[in-house]
Amino acid sequence: MERVHGRWFCQCKAESKDAHINGLRDYALLINNWISNKDARDFLNIENREVTRYLLSQLKVPTTGKGKGAKYNIGDLVISS
Repeated sequence: MERVHGRWFCQCKAESKDAHINGLRDYALLINNWISNKDARDFLNIENREVTRYLLSQLKVPTTGKGKGAKYNIGDLVISS
């Protein structure tokens, strides 16, 4: 999926406002419960770090660190699914 103007669009014409949550759940299951902004951008294929920071901050998950050292505990997303 590709993010354009606040929505995720699939090649099959499906769209979603929160497709990133399922992507982050997959990341937590496959790779690690903690994710940085950079890792999230790479995994979700988002270029803008501010957009990624916004999406991660909206999840209301525990964080550690500040600025470039911030990490988000997305393991809680797996439990809440």
